[in-house]
Amino acid sequence: MRSAPAIANPALRDLLPADLWHGVRRPPTVEELTALLRELTHRHRERWTMTQAGRSRAGEPLHLVTVPGGPLRVLVVGGPHPHEHIGLAVLDGLGRLLSQHPEASAHVSWYLMPCLDPDGARLNTWTQQNGEPTLESYHRGFFRPARTDQPEWALPQPGTAAQLPEAAALAHVIDTVRPHVYLSLHGADTGGTFLLTSQADPALVPLLHQASARYELPVEEHPSDALDWPSVGPGVFVLPPPDQFRSSGASSVHYAHRRGARYALMPEMPMWTSSPHDLPAARAAEHLEQAVTFLTTITQQFPLPPDSPFTPAVTDTLAIMDTMARSYRSHPHAGAGQDLAHLTPLRACGMLLRALDALPERRNSPLTNVRLGALRQETETRCDQWLQAAEEALRPSPLPLSRTAGFQLDTILSVTDLLVR
Repeated sequence: MRSAPAIANPALRDLLPADLWHGVRRPPTVEELTALLRELTHRHRERWTMTQAGRSRAGEPLHLVTVPGGPLRVLVVGGPHPHEHIGLAVLDGLGRLLSQHPEASAHVSWYLMPCLDPDGARLNTWTQQNGEPTLESYHRGFFRPARTDQPEWALPQPGTAAQLPEAAALAHVIDTVRPHVYLSLHGADTGGTFLLTSQADPALVPLLHQASARYELPVEEHPSDALDWPSVGPGVFVLPPPDQFRSSGASSVHYAHRRGARYALMPEMPMWTSSPHDLPAARAAEHLEQAVTFLTTITQQFPLPPDSPFTPAVTDTLAIMDTMARSYRSHPHAGAGQDLAHLTPLRACGMLLRALDALPERRNSPLTNVRLGALRQETETRCDQWLQAAEEALRPSPLPLSRTAGFQLDTILSVTDLLVR
């Protein structure tokens, strides 16, 4: 693996202003972020470039903004999962910071990919409202594709080709840029901050804890995603090999590491604060299993259309809930008090309701429509019950972008500072 150049330079993190997102109540949409980066590229057209790295499955352009500078190469990707929109605010802030502080490029060349899955991002209709989302608006407008349809987990493994065009585009960018630092900007609904990394590096532990403290965010020591994964220290987890995932290939972090990245990371942070709650692991597993049984019964009575993006998404989320239930039973300590035990059924239920809403126009029989309406109402009632239980247990409160996007941009600059010395 190539070693990154070590450079003497003032800390990049010191350039981060406290008011970068002052008064901003929501992340930008894909269109808004693209427009901002295009405007910045035009303003700095003697140096910056915006190119097309590829196209999405729906034909949307996948952009890459290049800010050339020093020998250290940093690649940052927003929107790897389409419901995790805070990363788009981070790219907005990073673009403005690089525009205002050309010294940030004195020893670093920056590569910004605004959104990896613009098709899925547009299906998250909650992002189009003004202000912070509620649990209800978020889950009623929620979309997360099945794991095999997620570009983030579909980069090619040795001897294979990427099956998704977005994954192929990102792989080509990584092959071309060969970043020393690679960050794919993820996010969680609630909980705390944590890092998923390609390799164990103890230096990441204090980095995570210091960045989290600066933004008054807790570190998540037992995230549902990583209960079985090796940890180098509290909040820092090493991704297992790609063949242990139910996906179409390697993660972008695995791929960037294989292409020589010294640091390849997925930084995670919450969108809401939540209160600690006493939900034993066994009870959480039982709740997930009962939710899977109920939602599966609905889909069996009215099979969802095969051409709907929600069909594989609902099916995969139900499979994830089964996996979560088994994991909670296997780890009764870490599986207790998990927020996702409340939230994941809401994800499946919200997507199922949106899929059912598209069915009546496909049905010609009045009797069929009556049955469909009754099933939809039954699903709606159950969703309301789960929503009320989640609200009472978690008491969620939206976090401002100054803390969430601030934490991620701080992390980007701090990780880069590890190599800029």
